[in-house]
Amino acid sequence: MKKIIISFVSVILLLALTASFTVNAQTAQEIFSDVEAGKWYTEAINFCYQHGYMNGVSKNEFGTNIGITRAMFATLIGSIDNANREMYGSKGIFKDVQKGKWYSSSVEWAYDNCIVAGVDNGVFAPDAKISRESMALMLYKYALISGIDVNKKADLNSFADSSDVHEWAKNALEWAVESSIIGGYNGRLNPRATATRAEVAVMLKAFVSLGLRAKADDFTVSRAFSDDMIVQRDEKLTVWGFAPEVNNGKIVRVFFRGKVTSAVIENGEWKAVFQDTFPASTDKETITVRGGSYDVNIKNVMTGDVYYVIGQSNVYWSMEALINDLIASGNYEGFEYDYDDNRNIRLFQNSSAYYMNMEGEDRQGTVKLYKDVVSDQAKWLKPSNYMTPEFSAVGYLTAYNLSKKTDVPIGMIEIDASGYALTAFSPNELCDRWGSDINYMNTGIYYFKLGDTVYPMASRFAYNQQLHPLENFSCAGIIWYQGESDSNNTIHTFGKDKYTFTSEFTELMKYFRSHFGNSDFPVYIMEFPSCYKLLANSFISFGVVRSEIGTIPTMLENSYVIPCSDVWPISKMFWSNNLHPYCKPEQAKRTADMILANRYGIGNKDDVFGPQFESVTYPDEYTAVIKFKYVGDGLGYSDDEGIEMIFGFETLENPNSYSEDWEPNNNVKITGKNEVTVTSKVPIYGVRYNAQTEYYFPDTVNMHNSAKVPMVAFVDYKN
Repeated sequence: MKKIIISFVSVILLLALTASFTVNAQTAQEIFSDVEAGKWYTEAINFCYQHGYMNGVSKNEFGTNIGITRAMFATLIGSIDNANREMYGSKGIFKDVQKGKWYSSSVEWAYDNCIVAGVDNGVFAPDAKISRESMALMLYKYALISGIDVNKKADLNSFADSSDVHEWAKNALEWAVESSIIGGYNGRLNPRATATRAEVAVMLKAFVSLGLRAKADDFTVSRAFSDDMIVQRDEKLTVWGFAPEVNNGKIVRVFFRGKVTSAVIENGEWKAVFQDTFPASTDKETITVRGGSYDVNIKNVMTGDVYYVIGQSNVYWSMEALINDLIASGNYEGFEYDYDDNRNIRLFQNSSAYYMNMEGEDRQGTVKLYKDVVSDQAKWLKPSNYMTPEFSAVGYLTAYNLSKKTDVPIGMIEIDASGYALTAFSPNELCDRWGSDINYMNTGIYYFKLGDTVYPMASRFAYNQQLHPLENFSCAGIIWYQGESDSNNTIHTFGKDKYTFTSEFTELMKYFRSHFGNSDFPVYIMEFPSCYKLLANSFISFGVVRSEIGTIPTMLENSYVIPCSDVWPISKMFWSNNLHPYCKPEQAKRTADMILANRYGIGNKDDVFGPQFESVTYPDEYTAVIKFKYVGDGLGYSDDEGIEMIFGFETLENPNSYSEDWEPNNNVKITGKNEVTVTSKVPIYGVRYNAQTEYYFPDTVNMHNSAKVPMVAFVDYKN
């Protein structure tokens, strides 16, 4: 007889829990004999009955004291969600959930939505009575995907039986108690006790009062996402998009690698952030974004390391352009590269070239912030894609070299603006603060400005149009190759009381770290290689800004300068375009080696980083003592000509200027493993190294570490 009753109750509950949400006019106490007025459960049962969440177990009974099974509770949550369970029920996820059972589709739906995970070894235990802590956990997980705040936490130590709470249920119970979904009785929480239908009604009423949200009828996913992409491993994953504003307040859910999160649509936008992080994996899986009536699927997604490569034309200089240069110069033979998809490299190029012909408020240089990627050309590419030869050579070859040493998938995002100053890559609020650009002639277009000179180069657009639509991505680092157009935006020119390239760049990177998906990524700054005056049309005097860039690591933590004084020798000075040198393979190799040592533990930093300026002291007015990082076994210098002299240092002899009376100084001695001492017969007011654009290692600058990696340029202004 007992089995017959349970079966009857199960069938009635199934009908009740899967009923459509029609509002019942009468109260439960008017219909059911076991729902008494004025009881602790009366209001809750009336609420659940009138909203169609729960019906009776028979025509005249609600079943107030009947226990709830795990299958029943999963079905109840699915009904509250108004879930589409037609696609479920045949996957056979759990050994003890057979196809065709009344609860099969609900249990599979709950599993797919990360609400249930089973009890042990592929078993769900559908007929087992559910404990209070298990109900709290299911509701907690449902809240996670329903736009409900789960950050509220109660102190369970106030309950005498708090030690009975399983560790897996602790967070859920802390939330459920603080949210008044579960309460104590006589100072006890009774986490492992089973719950009756009356208790469930109380919990559901409290849960629903937190704010149930409908699923969006219409939404899109940002165009930053496309098939074959890579998302950042071990950092929070954010997925975002847009919706018509009639969907404000509704939710979308995002699924990836067995995890799910949700987002509430506000002002026509949504942003879903996973609480879990995902390790590196070459498995190609799907990001699914689900609303009320359809899914959007981003396919073949890997988790790995995503790097931004950002800069001027030397970033824009493509694989195709590099190969043409190597062929024209007779240096193509031996060049190593391929476009093999098995390397698990993926590329995303959002080039300024895509936006050059925009009009009105969309023109380059306005204050308009693009919310989404606009160009059809900006999408994720495999190496074999026909567009790959147009990708940044520095970016692609860095990824290529990384792929040879690590199995972690590598994503590379190119943001370029050929010929533009730092303000082009900077947001409105920083440009406004720096005063380094101006709305010229009230045209609505901002232009780069130094002192009283306005330059014919727009500002702000590389950030506003190209980078802002992507900034929710987490990343493994930024590779920066820019500053040639800021050659005069220096302390050397304007002094320390004005924003100049180094202070602006430092502030910009801190801004990126506060706005990107994660804040702990390193910044790798490309040192400019030599450039020669012989061909005036391809020469910029950027030596001073190069030396000032070398001091950025003293201002910006977790930043590094990539030494390049040896990659473009003076023998190349007859190359017609040495402002865009074809030494990109050497630059990319050193960049990759530095990243491999810094992030992957492959190689030693002291073997691949060049000596990097750390500090300088002036023990007296005739002496400067300079210390460096990444020296290996100690500093050294090249003396191939047998001269036994250190080249490349200059000292400032004018106390009233940052720019006048810099003189070459060869009175330089290595006075410690990581220390150099410079002396002079006249007072020293500053010291610098490799500040002349045409200097080249080892002929005119010759310091290195024990691994023979050249020293990075730097400058220190004493006053």
